[in-house]
Amino acid sequence: MPSIAPETASGGYVVGSPVERSNSTRCTPCIKCTAPRHSNAEPRNLVVCIDGTSNKFGRKNTNIVKLFAKIDWDPADPALPRQRAYYSSGLGTRPKAWHVVGRSQRWVSNLLEEAVAWNVEEIVQDAYGWLAKEYREGDQIYLFGFSRGACQVRMLAGMIYQVGLIKTVTDRQVGTAYEHYMAVRSRKLHAKDTASAFKQTFCWPDMKVHFVGVWDTVSSVGLGKEDVFLSSSSSAEHACHFRHALALDERRVKFIPEY
Repeated sequence: MPSIAPETASGGYVVGSPVERSNSTRCTPCIKCTAPRHSNAEPRNLVVCIDGTSNKFGRKNTNIVKLFAKIDWDPADPALPRQRAYYSSGLGTRPKAWHVVGRSQRWVSNLLEEAVAWNVEEIVQDAYGWLAKEYREGDQIYLFGFSRGACQVRMLAGMIYQVGLIKTVTDRQVGTAYEHYMAVRSRKLHAKDTASAFKQTFCWPDMKVHFVGVWDTVSSVGLGKEDVFLSSSSSAEHACHFRHALALDERRVKFIPEY
């Protein structure tokens, strides 16, 4: 992926990121990723954070949780945009009430999820559905992820780029959008034409993800690496700005970060 030189404020934060609130006086809408909006509409930042495998809020938190905690939901300065945020814990962190009742059953379920990563699609679709419900013309979308969560937010950016963000939200429509996206990534016959037609029919026009920020992308989503997942998110054209922090000394084969 082509590198993009970061613009930093005096405090070291990336210009325009949701945590760079105290150092900014006004947020200028990005003309590359926002559609024209009604003059009475108030632009907002929509922030999606997806954690890595087995990661969730606890005594030892990842950068994803720390970033989420720093989001200024309701800035005092009226010149700054309001913000809405979404957090998803990582693979293998299903709570007690989800599908399994017994402690041993839940442990087995989480262990299998970590190994086989059968929940990847669900996490991506849930985040996509939240964005579709919240989005208004003029809003800017920020995606942050760690490890497999980094792969998932990059998939999400690719999904929005390829099939758009639906206006009318139902579980079935979200699932259909995901199917079209994966068909494009699998290079199925006529998949791009079908995805383009879906985008024109059901989705917001001329909108794009503003910012993708990730730590240590890991695309292994099961017993092996799934090239279709990483290739679906490896192009800088899916977002206006892309930043990737890498642990270059990682030695665990399954968790070696990828570009």
